Amino acid sequence: MCGPSRAMKNINNEIQTFSGTMVSEAKTIFGDASSMFNTISNAVGKVIAGGPNQQGWGAGLASSVTAGIVNAAATAGRNVKSALGAAIGAIGGGNTVAPSGAMANVTANALENVEAQKTQQEEQATVANYQQGNQNYNEAIAAGEKAPGMLTVADKANANAMSGLTTAASSQAAMDKANSWWKPLVMGEVGSAASMAESGFQNLDTTGGSTAGEQGKNFLQGMFGMSTGGGGG
Repeated sequence: MCGPSRAMKNINNEIQTFSGTMVSEAKTIFGDASSMFNTISNAVGKVIAGGPNQQGWGAGLASSVTAGIVNAAATAGRNVKSALGAAIGAIGGGNTVAPSGAMANVTANALENVEAQKTQQEEQATVANYQQGNQNYNEAIAAGEKAPGMLTVADKANANAMSGLTTAASSQAAMDKANSWWKPLVMGEVGSAASMAESGFQNLDTTGGSTAGEQGKNFLQGMFGMSTGGGGG
């Protein structure tokens, strides 16, 4: 039996199915890689746009740190006043007495120290905030440089899919060729018949002196190169 064998058909079916799977997977990989690339690019883009001198803490963290410093300073101030008040009371034998100028100075100095510590802590928090911003900026630059690498996987998947499509096309072409095995034979026969007919027509009597029967013989003689036992004039 002519045409592609069963094994050839099975192999072609497997190639076509596998090629379709590769194309589908390539689309999925490309979609996921593109989505991740866009997400990262958008995120790092905002940080990079802020420059190296931006703050790095979010509003919530900055507010929490500031509140903690202020509350700690307030607590320290109350403790200082309480401690000095107890000391003054001890001087009067447990009775409340008016503090002397020296004791008032001690109190003022202690409270100034508390305030100085508060200011220092606030300044340190501000510096830490900007340091974090600078670190975020540098990390965003590094991430932005690596982001295109995510598409490398998608590029490889696309290349594999294209290779699969090429193989599938070649396999299908072989199948089509095998299915069309009869065409050269038929076309050859048609061409041969046309050539024979042309030879028959060329052997007809063009003088008009032959009968229909004689012209038939002339046609057959020219077509097949056969002797008809007589010819037209």
